[in-house]
Amino acid sequence: MNTPATPATPVPSPQDLAGRPVAALRVTAKALRTAPAAEHTAILGRLAASAVPEARCVAGYAAAWFVLRHQDDDARSLVDPLVGDGDWTVREAATFGVREALVADAGRVLPLVRRWAAEGRGDREHRAFLVVARQPKRQTPSVVEELIRLLRVPLADDAPYVRKNVPFCLRYLARTHPHVLAPALREWSAADDRWLSRACVTALTGELLAAEPHTAADVARRLRRSGDDWTVRRLPALQEPPVPTATVGVPLDSPSGVPLNSPSPGAE
Repeated sequence: MNTPATPATPVPSPQDLAGRPVAALRVTAKALRTAPAAEHTAILGRLAASAVPEARCVAGYAAAWFVLRHQDDDARSLVDPLVGDGDWTVREAATFGVREALVADAGRVLPLVRRWAAEGRGDREHRAFLVVARQPKRQTPSVVEELIRLLRVPLADDAPYVRKNVPFCLRYLARTHPHVLAPALREWSAADDRWLSRACVTALTGELLAAEPHTAADVARRLRRSGDDWTVRRLPALQEPPVPTATVGVPLDSPSGVPLNSPSPGAE
């Protein structure tokens, strides 16, 4: 006996979406995946062109998934206007969708993010890129490494608001990926660039200090010599971490402090 196919979810009208809470909009966007594949781009286009912000939010949540599904220029072209929408709730929805898509399939979504970072875009789009770069703990380290490299682009942006938001992004990554961020902080703190220095000092959070004490101490020493008063005033009070020493015949990686080749207790 054949199981009947799940019926496609009817596409709600923009008027029906007006006033709905965020949670309901996310559910609606996810339900749109059951619509016939051939209609995805048309559905997204109608919602994205609506004057109702909630309808554009649904398009924003669904856009990244549709791009992953179709990988065509028509689908991609609908993401950019949503990321740069004049309504902040729509921008938030679109960047949330892209951020989740990066976790699901970074290989397909990273080209879109690389383009955002490389193009001369407006203030809103750069802020959206910074939101996308704040990746959760479940993201793979290699993707986070590339996003950190890309963050140097908006850090050189002419818009002060964009530059000032890079440190907040690094502060987020310092909590979720301190070990991945540590090499970049070493490199950036050695550069003669005040914006890089200011980004580094903002990233010296409690989580990074605990996870990478030697890196934090090294970065702090370099920043103290940077000559930028703003940076120096914001350096956390750090104690030099103890230098690990090895007892003769005891490897540093021996968890118990007992030489790995020593006889077991009680052995003759």
